[in-house]
Amino acid sequence: MSPRHETAPAASTTTGTHLTETQAVTDSDSIGSGAGQPLSRSAADAPHGVKAALEIARRGYRVHPVRLVQRESGGYDKQPLTAHGFKDATADEATVRKLWADHKGAHVGIATGNGVVVADLDRKHGKDGVAVWTDVLDTLGLDYTPTAETLTGGQHVFYRTAEYMPGRTDLPIGPDDTPSGVDVRGDGGFVVAYDVPPALVDLPDVEPVADLLTARRKNVDTTTFPEDAPTRDPELGVHPYAAAAVSGEVARLVECAEKGWSGPAWDNTTFEVACNLVEFANSPWSGYSMEQAREDFMENAPADEEFDERLHRDKFNGALKKVGRQARRDPDAPPPSQPSTVVDLMPLIEQLESGTLEPPSPDLAGRLYRGKVNGLIGQPTAGKTWETLEISGSAFLPDDGTDSVTETALFIDFEDSATTMAERCRAMDRRLGLVIRYIKADGPLDLDSIAEIIDGQRVALVVIDSLGEALSAYNLDSNSEKDVTRWMAEVARPIAEMGPGVLWLDHVSKAAGSSSPVGSFRKTAAVNGALYHLDNKVGFSREREGWSKLVCLKDRNGHYATGETVGRVVFTPVTVGPEDARRHHLKVEFRPGPVETVFSTNAMDADIMRVVREEYARRVAAGPLDEDDKPVEPRLTMGAITKMVPGRDQTIRERVADLVDSGALHADVWHSGTKRTDWLYSPGTADFEAVPDGEDGTE
Repeated sequence: MSPRHETAPAASTTTGTHLTETQAVTDSDSIGSGAGQPLSRSAADAPHGVKAALEIARRGYRVHPVRLVQRESGGYDKQPLTAHGFKDATADEATVRKLWADHKGAHVGIATGNGVVVADLDRKHGKDGVAVWTDVLDTLGLDYTPTAETLTGGQHVFYRTAEYMPGRTDLPIGPDDTPSGVDVRGDGGFVVAYDVPPALVDLPDVEPVADLLTARRKNVDTTTFPEDAPTRDPELGVHPYAAAAVSGEVARLVECAEKGWSGPAWDNTTFEVACNLVEFANSPWSGYSMEQAREDFMENAPADEEFDERLHRDKFNGALKKVGRQARRDPDAPPPSQPSTVVDLMPLIEQLESGTLEPPSPDLAGRLYRGKVNGLIGQPTAGKTWETLEISGSAFLPDDGTDSVTETALFIDFEDSATTMAERCRAMDRRLGLVIRYIKADGPLDLDSIAEIIDGQRVALVVIDSLGEALSAYNLDSNSEKDVTRWMAEVARPIAEMGPGVLWLDHVSKAAGSSSPVGSFRKTAAVNGALYHLDNKVGFSREREGWSKLVCLKDRNGHYATGETVGRVVFTPVTVGPEDARRHHLKVEFRPGPVETVFSTNAMDADIMRVVREEYARRVAAGPLDEDDKPVEPRLTMGAITKMVPGRDQTIRERVADLVDSGALHADVWHSGTKRTDWLYSPGTADFEAVPDGEDGTE
């Protein structure tokens, strides 16, 4: 089989708190101390550099450059250095040399899959994966042959396989069904080479232990039925729900074929579709047979000269093995019932009356609720992350300027990097580093470790940035009501129940005039704290001041009214230091209370404000210099406005003058020459809203 058909699903990588970054190891090369030999606990002793990468590649592995980032706790996170991470892994010598020429001294990531399976055995947080795995092998009469010791005291055991293995599988066989510390990496993952592994052909076969691995595909509501479960009457045909679902799966195969060859799309999609079809065929209520599932798959799977019928057959047989008897729940069956308990409200009422129990209040910077799920939406230019940092500083930094911190905020970042977060903290107030705890999340969260961080770091606010990317990391759809509800119930609510307030960040819907999150309305429904819209009115940059309006969209506890303007967030750039060593800072200030709003029934006013806002924001986003290295002036001349706004020039000038007088526009004098003075216009300090003719606007 061609290696190109072995690309597989994106892997979930272990998350951690990035607090300090190690310097990259030197450009000198190291290929480690030999397979199976323990490493010291220093990242510098792990194989790194082009010689190590070539040695590992020559042994049959696909490699890519990575960097080890040290946590404050002493452990390490692994950061791929190429654009597509393990998907850029290769065994081609010329490509390996080029990758390490671009990333001198980088450590070596080994892509799993394509015949490679790695058992990652942890020894931390009360888990002993080495002991668990050894016991598993003992029961099977197999030898334990560790390949390398990790930097945190765990071990890697490499295996080879000729079959598809899921990207990441936890082995739930610890004491009392607790997590075992065994994490098996298959297709679509990677591990860091802590030593040079044996040649791929010399590895033991994973097949003897494969049946013990519980592959858990996400976003599938499954069950198993007893063998005597009633089956659907064949005369009724396939159940409508199953028929629609099967049609959707077949359409995925057809779409792959229409788009043409793509390694990840063809490999991943065909296997996922095969698994889904098998699950429906396993479901007695569906009226869908295994013969139909095989026929639908084989007839519609994408094909070329290499991705042929034999490979299709292997995919379907692999799905049969992986799925086993797992089936889909009957859509007509009532959901499992939960026991109900009556709560006596009178003791709670008495406690509220006596003051021994406080009603919920937004005590996190006066905006967010502890122990509840909160949300913040806005345009990409609104400054959502900046505002979240401002909330964290207001809530947790001491007013006296000391370093005495009693509570912290945990940022779980699905979008950016620790370096970006550190730079934002530096730009706003370097003391934010005292209260911000940071996790770079690349996959589903381990809620047990999150609970440990919340308890150990005194976390009172957990920020999830962003909700859309978090759902994607769980293989869930931001537009699906079911998926959003599930994520909120299984992730957001459990974290809030640990005590801190949860704040998820998301984009606002692109619909004109919308003030709701993009995707399913269940995002709003799941908020049991407060949901806000950060509406950008004047774009900002490191050169230009701007501001956004904070509007309450929902407050389940009634502190703010729906539609109430809670305040404005003002972003003011500050530059300090000499010209050759300037430091850019950003002052982010929350000003509570109503925002002055100019209401107008004049359609031309609305056109003028739209043009000025959009063009000003576009120019600010373009940066301080244009493509010819000339300064960009974001403010608009009257001539520019009259060109972009329909209507008579004289009328436009009169309306602009009125908007300046009202505060909706700001005007600066501009000396364009020794004898000429003009005006430059930009959005003002007041908000602007167009209202239908004959209506009065109120704020």
